[in-house]
Amino acid sequence: MAISEVSVCNLALARIGRQPAVTSLRPPDNSQEALACGNFYDIEMANICNEHDWSFLTVQTSTLSAVTNPSLLWSYAFALPSNFMQMIGLYDANALNDAALYGYFIMMDSAALDPFWLQANTPQQLEFAVEADNSGHLVLYCNVAIPLIKYQAFPLIGQAVPPLFVDAFIWKLAASLAGALIRDDVGVAMASRCMQAYEMTLSKATTADCNNTSTIIQFMPFGIRARY
Repeated sequence: MAISEVSVCNLALARIGRQPAVTSLRPPDNSQEALACGNFYDIEMANICNEHDWSFLTVQTSTLSAVTNPSLLWSYAFALPSNFMQMIGLYDANALNDAALYGYFIMMDSAALDPFWLQANTPQQLEFAVEADNSGHLVLYCNVAIPLIKYQAFPLIGQAVPPLFVDAFIWKLAASLAGALIRDDVGVAMASRCMQAYEMTLSKATTADCNNTSTIIQFMPFGIRARY
């Protein structure tokens, strides 16, 4: 579902018993409620995005621009996309065709007398590091000439997102607004109740989102694996 930032703010205000009267967020109108929403909106959105590798925010790309590599520990350095939030995984783009044909084999329980193998349809993740350069820009370091990265992107304004995610975010924003707009112990108690509702709703949202990913694992005895 797609919902506007103003609607989200007004729903969060309604949940703490405040008048949902925000008419503009960027820039905020002159109301105390709009100013509080403007202070917390982006922070709490980043926080909930970092709670889970959301499928609707996951992006894959292999079109990265190489940059000067000052590192002695890594072979390559790349600039990250402008909408980058956090890394999920890095793969060798050149090896993906082989993976599609043959899969990747993972040995389990190597200490056993008769180890066995599992074949998974998930490409092998490789080592990487995301660090800031001297100018403060984030740089991706790796040992792959053509990396394919999977990362979490910042959500776009007006982007369609699952209803449970929206519901959880509204509770998260409401918790911060309660502390800012409702004074003393009443505000603390309201913020606590909103956080409890947020945690319950977040659990439902992450569980539902996990259904968008599937990994097939097949058992392969060691004797058969040795033939390959």
